[in-house]
Amino acid sequence: MIEPYLNFEGKAQQAIDLYEAVFQGTNKEITKVSDMPQNLEYPFPEEMMDLIAHGKLDIQGTTLHFSDMQPDVHDDGKISLYVQTGSPEQLMEIYNKLLEGGETRMEPMEQSYAKLFAWVKDQFGIDWQLACE
Repeated sequence: MIEPYLNFEGKAQQAIDLYEAVFQGTNKEITKVSDMPQNLEYPFPEEMMDLIAHGKLDIQGTTLHFSDMQPDVHDDGKISLYVQTGSPEQLMEIYNKLLEGGETRMEPMEQSYAKLFAWVKDQFGIDWQLACE
């Protein structure tokens, strides 16, 4: 399954609220940065705690994913495609193929919301967020 992933600069909550109202969105889920487990080696800055780490909203049969942009993501990464894989092995196979001629946005690693998650920009400049949930 491939779904759109929208990144915002601190305005993900406002976007979710607007799209929910405009399109009568359903099944809203929101995880703030403060809800995420802390990695003591890479603690989140205090100013990020109220930002959206991951949000979901169903709109007219499509699930949209949302987050507030990470500081190292620039304007070319505001929209990406979110792919749910069946296994970590499948995720790694897709990741490695997309990485040929591309670049890593986030190394494959376990997350609180996924067994394995990776983010790669392919050789054509398209961002792919890969998750095995």
